[in-house]
Amino acid sequence: MIALRAYYLFLFVSIGALLPLLALTLEARGFTPSEYAWIVTLVPLCRIVAPPLWGAVADRWTGRAALLRFNALGAGVAMVLLARPSGFTFSFFAFALWAVFGTGLMPIADTSAHAALGARSADFGLVRVYGSYGFALAATGLALFG
Repeated sequence: MIALRAYYLFLFVSIGALLPLLALTLEARGFTPSEYAWIVTLVPLCRIVAPPLWGAVADRWTGRAALLRFNALGAGVAMVLLARPSGFTFSFFAFALWAVFGTGLMPIADTSAHAALGARSADFGLVRVYGSYGFALAATGLALFG
């Protein structure tokens, strides 16, 4: 259960470090409100399409653990690409890459956690709450010290 809690903590630390200040970061890079609206819109759009597709891939070919590693790697590569200052088109496609891989992480992790907990699946909330801790820690820490 410690590994699951740590996974959720660090997954949500990364989300909490990215999403709350994303619009301000894009504005500081010179993007117009219309441009960063297009970028921010990618996450909800990908949340509609990507998780069912990743779930089908996991069920049919790779299994959850391998797909979770693959998606984490893909999301990490996208974050490295996003870290470099660039124009709208590059940033849009790098963020789209992150959205496609990143939006699959949570549903796959939730399914894996339920399977790992087995008969103790009622304890899922005690695992998942570490994601909330991570998000709050990152967002608050960046707001205060970033």
